[in-house]
Amino acid sequence: MLTLLTAAAVAAASPSPKQVLQDVFAAFNRHDAAAVASYYADDAVIISPDFCGEKIGPAFVRENYAGYFGAFPDAHDQVLSMIEQGDTVAVEFVFTGTAGGQKVRTPISSFVTVKNGKIVRDVTYFDVQPTPDCTSKAAEKAK
Repeated sequence: MLTLLTAAAVAAASPSPKQVLQDVFAAFNRHDAAAVASYYADDAVIISPDFCGEKIGPAFVRENYAGYFGAFPDAHDQVLSMIEQGDTVAVEFVFTGTAGGQKVRTPISSFVTVKNGKIVRDVTYFDVQPTPDCTSKAAEKAK
């Protein structure tokens, strides 16, 4: 019985999965890699097209985002939509930043699972080789 009460108390004290993601995006936009990493469980699985395989845990997250902030001093994520269902959040956002004088704009979608206030799975999708003229090609096809 005590175990059930403790589990219920932890669940009640934990922020919603959507709130966790809102906090993560706020930390990202402050360029606070340590704060972003603090939302990840020790055994969190992180999957992204720019990684060679699955990555695990907050130490990786902290190092990875510190690298982004170094490479893109004006890095910013703009959340377009966020949908919470159970312990999973689907989020659509746009990353913008400038590296070496080159402006970057990347639409991204992530599916994040949160348990007891910690991210346990973060799967992200984006085009790793965007085509600068894809809009004009789409317009040509429409003619």
